[in-house]
This record gives sequence, structure tokens and C-alpha cells, in this order.
Amino acid sequence: MVQKPLRKRTAFTVSGGTFRYACVMCAAVFLGGLLCSLPFFLYPQKARAATYTVTNTNDSGAGSLRAAIEGANADPGSTIEFAIPGGGVQTITPLSPLPPLTGDGIIIDGYSQPGALPGSLGPGTTRRIMLEIDGGGSVSHGLNMNSAGNMIRGLSVYGCTSSNVGIAGPGAAGNLVLGCYIGVKANGTEAGGGNDGVNISFGAASSIIGGTGDSGNLISAADHEGVVIRSDGNFVLGNNIGTDCTGTQPIGNGSNGIWIDSNMSSSSNNIIGGQASGEGNLISCNQCGIAISGPDAQGNTVIGNRIGVDGSGESALPNTGEGILVQDGANGNVVGGDTPAESNVISGNGREGIRITGSGTELNRVTGNCVGTDEQGRELGNGGSGIAIESDADSTRIGGSEEEGNRIANNGGDGIRIDSSAGCEISCNAISNCGGGAPPYMGTRAPLGYGGVNYQDTLFGLPGCAFIASEPDFVISDNAQVLAGNGTSNFHVVLFHDLTNDLYETWYLRSDIWGEPDQPGGFFDAYEGGVAASIDRTDYYWEEDVFVAQGAGVDYLWNGTQPVVSGFQDPPRLVVGVGSRSGVALNGATGCTISSNMIGDNGGNGISFMASTENEITLNEIVGNEGIGVVVWDRESYSVKISTNSIYGNGGLGIDLLGDGVTPNDGNNNNPEKPNRGYNFPVFSASEIPLLEGGVSVSGTAPPGAAVQFYSVGVTPDSSGHGGGQTYLGQATAAADGSFTASLTDLRGDGYLSAIAISPAGDASGAGNASEFSQNVGLRTAHSISASVSGEHGKVDPASQVVFQGNKATINIHPDDGYHIASISDNGAPAAVSSPYVINDVRANHTVVVTFAKDEANGELPATGFDLLPLLLAAGLLMLLGLAALAMGTIQLRRS
Repeated sequence: MVQKPLRKRTAFTVSGGTFRYACVMCAAVFLGGLLCSLPFFLYPQKARAATYTVTNTNDSGAGSLRAAIEGANADPGSTIEFAIPGGGVQTITPLSPLPPLTGDGIIIDGYSQPGALPGSLGPGTTRRIMLEIDGGGSVSHGLNMNSAGNMIRGLSVYGCTSSNVGIAGPGAAGNLVLGCYIGVKANGTEAGGGNDGVNISFGAASSIIGGTGDSGNLISAADHEGVVIRSDGNFVLGNNIGTDCTGTQPIGNGSNGIWIDSNMSSSSNNIIGGQASGEGNLISCNQCGIAISGPDAQGNTVIGNRIGVDGSGESALPNTGEGILVQDGANGNVVGGDTPAESNVISGNGREGIRITGSGTELNRVTGNCVGTDEQGRELGNGGSGIAIESDADSTRIGGSEEEGNRIANNGGDGIRIDSSAGCEISCNAISNCGGGAPPYMGTRAPLGYGGVNYQDTLFGLPGCAFIASEPDFVISDNAQVLAGNGTSNFHVVLFHDLTNDLYETWYLRSDIWGEPDQPGGFFDAYEGGVAASIDRTDYYWEEDVFVAQGAGVDYLWNGTQPVVSGFQDPPRLVVGVGSRSGVALNGATGCTISSNMIGDNGGNGISFMASTENEITLNEIVGNEGIGVVVWDRESYSVKISTNSIYGNGGLGIDLLGDGVTPNDGNNNNPEKPNRGYNFPVFSASEIPLLEGGVSVSGTAPPGAAVQFYSVGVTPDSSGHGGGQTYLGQATAAADGSFTASLTDLRGDGYLSAIAISPAGDASGAGNASEFSQNVGLRTAHSISASVSGEHGKVDPASQVVFQGNKATINIHPDDGYHIASISDNGAPAAVSSPYVINDVRANHTVVVTFAKDEANGELPATGFDLLPLLLAAGLLMLLGLAALAMGTIQLRRS
């Protein structure tokens, strides 16, 4: 399964068909489960009628198998057991066809023969089959069931000229074939032959061939088909088809391992394999593993099988043709599912892993499979392409949601090849190592590498190129590693539309990871493109694409109308080329959009335009190209809108009009002799702008009415001093006089700022002409310094200022007359009193508060904070009292 990133599940509904098939298949699964127990519950009202015991190997007469069948047919619900004496394997050789089972609910139990033992298939199997029915090359049928609810088990049946086991007729519903060797002798390794192994036809529905554990059959050595299904709602589970009983050695069937054929009757809603443990079939060593044919082969499901490998799933045991072939109008069939248990391993086959072909062969789905690998991704390959869609096999879906993506790798041809088929969708697949990934048994590798996805027109036919002519409405999306290791090729994906055809068509490529960087590989002559397209009057969509090519990511879109190379993913996906060409080059293209891609590491330019008008480049990351990020080469290219991209780290300018370096402004914004009409770039009014807490205020001039887009350049600007633009920050509109102002946020750290101008609708030059990047303006981290006074009696200046980090801030302090500085606080902490107040090496914002106090007056008592007059009066009074007391004492002494 592909691990790609989560994306919206893709709907795939055509006229309700998928829903109808899903409902029918669910009903079939339920019915099949019910029918597994049918022989045991068909007649619950009474005990089983009788047991007939076969005691000899005679053609007829008492104790013979023929007589037992005749008795059981007259007594529905009977059991036929075996007790043939003599020891060892017993062989019954009918001289004429045995009677078909016409009584319902009959059980023929070969394991009842002495010495027989049930057991699972695989290396070291303990299964012992002790009873053979040998048609001898002259009897048409070995065992034939024309009634319902019968079961045969534990028998070896071979050598019949029509079918070894037949289930036929509208009344033959719910029959079971379990634990048998069909076409193979009782030892499980020796071919016994027969025309077909099991044939279910003429309306016989809901039979179960095989099962889990000891119920699986070995079905090999048929001259034609291992299993033929010409009816509805049958199950083929847990069988080895084309190998021996161990699943390690080839025996084969002459044609298909399983053939679902609707040329004679409806063959719909059959299920091959299952998602429970042991329900998958091993289908190897046939001509084709599984074939689904005819317009009434609808809604069949192939899940959980191993096709073209051995029982371990780790080594090739090839079908000589295709692993799976869907053809002749078969429609609405499903190969795989959206869980690992539903995944088929389709590897080691001599031709294509899966081939879907023919008019009317439509609405088929291939999901969640390993095509060219085992379940762990080990290399097994297929001799041809992994998946081929041919000859009007329209509306095929390969992959789907992330859970439904296929792993397609190591195949000798293309990963996916689509030839003359419309409306196809290829989504969420991992496609790699195409061309030369042939399985070891083929002996040689493909002489030329093939494309990851190959749309081929028979007019061309160069291996490694992918061509398409007049194929409308296809989608390629969300695929991983499409071009990884795909050998040597001219173009990995080349899409040509028939230039003489006037059809309007829609093509999509979305979210595809076309390989891995630094993949080695060669290419032919001058064309080194990873993807090229020649389009005439076509709607063409590339969305969220990832291209890794040996040359250009996308070589050329020429004579194109309205192609869209776009996507809506965060982060954008990767579009990379590791050769010498541009990532995307457009020549004569009109109305193209290239959006949400990553375009980098190209030996040339990221994106280039020549003779192309009214195109838009938006939301892309264009980085690390050896040339220019985006170049508009000539005067025939105008209205090329280059908007909201991330363009940086390229060898040349981020945007270059004419490809000759910085084009100086000349005041002429509508010059028809210049690319994009020579639209002038903006000019900032300062060479350095302070960056305050991630925000800046900018101003300048630009062409009147222009959209001015601002970009963070980062710490490494272009050597020219103009751009590029790593991060889009926002935009402003230039006024009629050309002036602009803007406040920008979300900037981090020192660096540079640049801008481009884009002409508006109605402009004389036309809408969407983008300029080159402006001259860079420096961004330096700065801090805000504010100063204020607590109370009154003075002032400070400046009250606010912006200071670049590392510089000093000076605050002048001015007390009123008669006052002085009492204190200074800086960010709430006391600071030394000084005037002016200086903050050296500013590293943060500062809030400074100054307090003033009144000076002391000359000859006056200093202010004490309280009134001295009462104290002076009190002191004077005390002095008078003291003098009075002294006078009184003197008088008293005199008296004495």
C-alpha cells in the first residue's frame, strides 16, 4: 500500500453504477456465507435420508460410484461415502459420464475413504487424497451438479473431455467443491489433465469453490481454463490454481487460471479471493492468471490473491501472459480494495500485471494492489507494464484515496500505460523502477527505460516516451515516485493532443511525486523533459504536482489554451528536475495557471515563458534552480501574473523580464517592446526599516493603481540587491500619485524586504503584468523607548523613540525652574539619576518615568516638612519663664 500524505477521498460515481455494484456484491457476500452451511441446513426437518457406500472401483453395479449417485439422486440429502478395500489410492475410471447430481443436498465425501486425511495446501501439506476419478480422456464430465446445495470433497478428478467438475443449470445453486485435486492426481504433483478444471455455467449461481484451511482445492493441468464462471454470485476461495499442492512448483493450466466469461450468459458479482486469512487464491503458471470478459461481466471483485508468485508471495512463479486481463466490454469490476487484506500481489507475470482493454470495458477499478512487488515491496516485476489501459477502455480508475493507492514497481515496461482510453483517473499510487525491472526468469532487462505513466499513441511508439492523441478527460493525481529509477527515456511523461482536432478536453495531473531527486538516468538528444505537452484548445490541469525528471520537470506546453498546473496543499508539493532544462517552460501558452507546486533543483530556470500571455504563477515555491526563478523572455509574453509565490535561492534573479538582469525603472509602464510591458518595480522611501515585535510600517512609490506585494527576502538576498521573495507578507494598492503605505506583521528577525508591482484590471498595459523584484530594504530589529513624568514640574524628550537593537537611547530631562530630578525608574526599577538619561545597548523595550522635587531657597531654613513657628513661640515663652524664675530667685535671696 502507498503511504502518501492524507487527502480528500476521491468520489467515483458514474450513473449510480458503483453503488449498485457495491450493493450487489455485499448481498453476494452475505449469500455466500449462508450457502457455506447450506448442505447442513437444507433439510433441517428430518435426518439425512441415507448413506450410500462405494465399495469398489467398478463402472456400475452394486457398490459402484455410479449406483451410489443414482440412489442419492432418488433420495435428496443423502451422503455418499467410500470404503474401497485394498489400501493405497483407488482409481475409478468411468466408461461413460457419471450421472449428474439432480437430488438436492447430496454430499460426496472422498475423505471417508480409508487412509484419506484433510489438510491445508502448501509446503509440507499433510493432506492425503486416496480416491481418484479418471475420465481417461474419453468421458465428458467427472462429477456434474445440476441441483442445489450439494458438496464434493476430498477427491481427485481429472482426464475429462469437457470439465472435470461441472456445475450447470439455473437450479444448481449453492454447491460446494472443497478440498479436492482437480486435474491433478492424488499425489498433488502429477498432472492428470482434462479440458477445464471447474465449469460453472448456464445460470448456476452462488457456488463456492474452495475455502480456508483444508477446504482449498488444487486446480491445475487443464488443457484450457482452470475455473470457468458463466453465472452470477459465485465464490472462488483459498485454491491453488496452476501450481502443485505445495504452491512452489508449476503444473499450469493451458489458458486462464480463472475465466469469468459473459459471452454466453451473465457473469456478474462473482468474488475471487477474500480478505479473511486463507481466502485468497494462489493463481500462477497459467497463460493468464484471471480473465474477465464480456459486457455482462459486471461487478466482479478480485481481492486478496497472489497472482504470478509462489505460495509464500516472495518469489516469482509466473503466469506467462497477464496477471489479470479485463476485456471485451467487462465493466464495473474491482481488483483490490482499500485495506491490506484486500490487496492482490500481481507480480512475476510474463506480460502486463493488469491489462484492461476494449471498447465498453469501462468503469473498472484497480485499487490497493502490489503490482511488481510482494507485500513487503521486494522486487518481483512483471515482464510488461505494471498496468495497461488500452483501446477505449474508458473511465478506468487506478488507485483513488490514499488507502486505495497501488504500489507499481520493477516492471519491464511502463508503470502505467494508457493508450486511446478516455476519462481515466490515476490517483495515490507509488510508481517506480519502470523499464528494466523485469522478473529474473525473463533473463534480460528491457533495452530502454519506460515512463512512469505512459499515454501512448500508435503514431509514435518510442519506448520511454508517452504520447496521447485526442484522449479527453483523464486524471493523474496524488501518485508517489512516478519517475523514480525509470531507466533511460526521452520524456517520462509526454502528453500530445491531436493539433488537428477541435475537441475540448479536460486533463488533470494532481499531487504526483514523479520520482526522487538525484536519480541517475539518460535521455535523448536535445529533449530532456520530464513531462511535455502539446495542447490545442484544451483544458489541462496539473494540481499539487510533484515531478522529478532527468531534464525538465515539465518541458513545454505549447500552443496551449487554459492549462492549469495547480494544487492546494500545505506545504506545496515538489516539482523538481535534475537535468539541464527548466522546471516548467511554456511556449505560446495562453491562460495557464501554475499553482501550489515546488519547483526546484533544475539545471536551468524554474519557470520560463516565451510568446505566452495571460498566464498566472501563484502559490508556488521556486527555489534552488541554477538559473532564474521565473523568466519572461520576450515582448510577446505579457500579462504574466507572478503572485504570492516563494521565490528564493536561485542562481539568477527571482523574477527577470528579458533574462538580462535587473531592468532599471524608466517610468514607462506600458512598453510593448518589453516583456510584461516593462512594468516598473516599487521603490521604498527608506533603505532601512525598524522591525518592532515582528511588524513594520513601509512606504514608497509604485506605478499608480498597482497591487504592491511585499515579501520577506530572508537573511541571504540576491547578489543583485533585488529580491527574491521568500515569504509573502501582504499587499497594498498604490494611490493615483503612486504612493503606498502598508503595515506588515509576522516578520521574524533581521533580514530584508522586497516587493513587486502587478498591474490592475483596466490598466493601460493590461491586467496582470508583474514587475521584477524591487531593491531590497533592510529590516533591523528595533525597540520602543517611552518616557514620561510622574506628577508635574518638568518634562522629558523625546516622549517616544524607536531604537535599533544594540544602539543607545538618550532621554533629555527638563525640570521646571526651582525644581530638580528627584528619581528615575526604568521598567519599574530605580535607575541612577542623570540628565540626559542614557540607555546603552538597547535589547528590549523601555518605559522610563521621571519625578521632580522643589529646590532649597538661599538664607531660608530648609523645608522640613512641618511648621516651625509654633516651636519658635514655645521656645521664646520658655526663655521668658526662665528669666522670670531667675528674677524671682534673686529677689528671694535678697529677702533672706
